[in-house]
Amino acid sequence: MSLDLELDDAQRAIADALGQFCTDCCDEATVGAGVRGFPSALWQQLAGLGVLALATPEGDGGACEAVAACEALGRAVFPGPLAATFFATQLLGAADRAAVAEGSVLVSAGAPPLLPLHCSARIRHQQVPQTCTVTAGSLEDCTVRFERPQRAIAPGQSVVFYDNDECLGGGIIEAALPGGSPVH
Repeated sequence: MSLDLELDDAQRAIADALGQFCTDCCDEATVGAGVRGFPSALWQQLAGLGVLALATPEGDGGACEAVAACEALGRAVFPGPLAATFFATQLLGAADRAAVAEGSVLVSAGAPPLLPLHCSARIRHQQVPQTCTVTAGSLEDCTVRFERPQRAIAPGQSVVFYDNDECLGGGIIEAALPGGSPVH
């Protein structure tokens, strides 16, 4: 038995159109910005093209169309959870699937810990890590609530998250909430 995995003309057209989209919208600066924060405007543009709905019943596509899209977007190092999104659109009910496909809901696939995340964080280089909870705000931000109030939190400072000695990641503080918790 043999299996033909070659893309047909319609699937190749998807790949070509997304290749052009990436050439127009996904330069090195955009990819680099994805490392520092989620590029929600770019994700919304991709959703607006119908790409996130390709593998849904409403999107009139399937696995090969999703592969054609991922091939072109991967070649451009497009930032975003493409595989998790295509996977989720196969599992979710119609209303949740529509929210994911239109780009208003972001999908995360992986092993815990996911949000809310209970961990420790530092806002100063030599500070003892402080217990906190991280919750999602929107596609671009989260809220960090420390167990104990922190002093002199300022916009532009970094916050770094830890699970014991393992560094989980971090971000840049945009504002401080009353009671000494940063928002980034």
